[in-house]
Amino acid sequence: MALLPNIIIILVDDQAWSGTSISRYHPFRVDSASDYFEMPHLERLSREGIRFTDAYAPAPICSPSRISIQLGVSPVKLRATTFCGIRRDGKVAQKRPDGQLATAEVLKNGHPEYATAHIGKWHIYGHSPAEFGFDVSDGSTWVESSKPSKKPEAPLQRDSERDPKRIFDLTTRALDFIEKQEVEGRPFFLQLSHYALHIPIECRPVQRKRFEQKRPGWKDNYPDYAAMTADLDESLGSILCKLDRLRLSENTYLFYLSDNGGNRCDHISLSNLCLPLRKGKQFLHEGGIRIPFVVRGPGIKPDSVCMEPVIAYDLLPTIADIAGCNQLPENLDGISLRPVLEHPNPALHRATERKPLPPVLEREDDMFVWHVPYRVPGYSYYRESAIRRGKYKLLRNWDGDFVELYDLEVDYEERVNLANQKPELTKQLDNMLQKYLEDVKAEMDLAPASIRIWKQWQEDDRSLNV
Repeated sequence: MALLPNIIIILVDDQAWSGTSISRYHPFRVDSASDYFEMPHLERLSREGIRFTDAYAPAPICSPSRISIQLGVSPVKLRATTFCGIRRDGKVAQKRPDGQLATAEVLKNGHPEYATAHIGKWHIYGHSPAEFGFDVSDGSTWVESSKPSKKPEAPLQRDSERDPKRIFDLTTRALDFIEKQEVEGRPFFLQLSHYALHIPIECRPVQRKRFEQKRPGWKDNYPDYAAMTADLDESLGSILCKLDRLRLSENTYLFYLSDNGGNRCDHISLSNLCLPLRKGKQFLHEGGIRIPFVVRGPGIKPDSVCMEPVIAYDLLPTIADIAGCNQLPENLDGISLRPVLEHPNPALHRATERKPLPPVLEREDDMFVWHVPYRVPGYSYYRESAIRRGKYKLLRNWDGDFVELYDLEVDYEERVNLANQKPELTKQLDNMLQKYLEDVKAEMDLAPASIRIWKQWQEDDRSLNV
C-alpha cells in the first residue's frame, strides 16, 4: 500500500496578492510582487511547486473564509458572511449544516490513522477545532488571542521582543507535532493559521532595523510591516527545513494561502499594499479577494503557473482526492485541483501562451459568487455582491443600486467599467447573480448601520466558548 501523504495548510491572515517577493508572481505582471518585502522561503516554495495567479478567498474577511475552507462550501450558501459571526437576530451565523463534514473529518473517515492538528488562529464562531475533527488544537482562538495572555498556564505565551506576533510560538508547536507523527509513523494533517499579518502591526526589532535601512519599493515602504512579513517567512523556512531533515518533503503537500486580501484600510502607511489591485480587505474588488496561493507536493512540476481561477474552498475536495478519500460530503462547492497539480496540461503552461487556452478544471456552475450583506461605518460602507464567470466579473452595489463589469484578463486593476459597453452580458451576469442569491436564500441585510450595536454584538458574543 502506498504511503498516505502528509498535508500542511499554512493560512496567513490578510496577506495581499502582491504582498510576496515571488518575482513575477503573475508571469505577465512585474508589479504582481513587492520589491520591498523579502520572502525567500516562499520564493523557494514557488520554485519547487505551482503558483496560482487567479486564486480567490471565499470572502473578503476572515471568519467566513475560514469556515468555508474547512467545509468546502461557499460562505454565501452557508449563510455565514459576517465577521463577528452573528446575524441581525442575534443568532450565531456560522453553525454548519447538519452532516456537513470538515476536511479533518473527511480524512479521518477515509483513513483513521491520520493525526490532525490546528495550531493558531481559529476564528470560527459556534464551533471548536475539536468539533471539526482536529485531535490537537489551541482551541477557539481569534484575533485577540495574539495578545499576551493573563493566564500563566496558557499554552501560547508571547515575548514582545523575540516573538511579538506569536509567529515562532505557533511554529514551534507545529514542528513538535510534525516530529511526533514522524516518530510514531503516522500520516498527518496540519493547519498552521498565523495571526500575522493582521493588525496590530508587530515585529522583532532586529528585523525592523534591517528594513529601515532598505531602499523603498515601488509601492511598499513600511519597515514594521515588511519586518512582520519577514518573520512570517522565517516560520515557513523552519517548516521546510524540518520536512527536509525528517525526509518528509517528498511525501508532503504544502498549501500556502491567505484568508482574504490585504488590509489597506487600518493604517495610512499600507494604503498602497494591494496595488495594482483595487481596494482591499472588506471589499469585493480584486484587492479584497484575490490572494497568493502556492502549492508544493508529490508530482507537482517545479516552477509551474496556473492561470485558471480557483478558490480556497477547493481545498477540501483537493485534499480528499490526494489522500484517496472517496466519501465526500454532499453539496460541496469546491472541486479537486488535482488535475492541475499533478498532470502536465495547458493550465500549467499558460505563462508561455498569450492566446487564451480552454479551461482544464470543470465546475458544475462555472462561477464564483461573493456576498457582503452588511454595512457598518468604519468597516464596510455598503452592501455588495460579485460574480466571476470566465474572464468577466460583475459587482452589484445594493445600496447604490448600480453594477460594474470588468474583463479580468486584461484589466486586473478594474479600471474600465464595461457595463454600458456590454449591456447584454451585464444583464446576463446580474441575473445569474441574483438567481443564485435567491436560490441559496442569502440574507440581504445582516448588520445594522449603528457601530454601537455592532460593537455590542462583539462584546456580548459567547460563541467562542462553545
